[in-house]
Amino acid sequence: MEQETTFPEIHRTIAGWKDEVNSVREDIATLKDHLEKAVGSKIHHETLAHVEHFQNQFIRHKEVADELYHDLKQTSKRLSKESDGNDKVNSENGMAAMQHLTDRMHTFKKLFFALKSEFNRFMEKSS
Repeated sequence: MEQETTFPEIHRTIAGWKDEVNSVREDIATLKDHLEKAVGSKIHHETLAHVEHFQNQFIRHKEVADELYHDLKQTSKRLSKESDGNDKVNSENGMAAMQHLTDRMHTFKKLFFALKSEFNRFMEKSS
């Protein structure tokens, strides 16, 4: 049996995901600020490797967030065109795209939560 989903439901889901991605972008900026303030001018050699690790991770996660946000927008546009005035999205391609985005969002959130937890542990040890 083919699963039927309405385009407005998909649009709301994607809009929610876009909000989550934007929230992560803001969190990354905040974490970068905390890192810069915590490090200051006195950096121990062993701490430097951790600082560089987090700087690189923040940059990469921001890139992933930007790519994901773009893909969310593009998928929403594509599904809107495919629906062609019909509120139902029941094509295999449409449902596969949503499942793919669901999986990507799950992985994105999981990886960011792990990064944020690792960073918070580092900050606790550094203080």
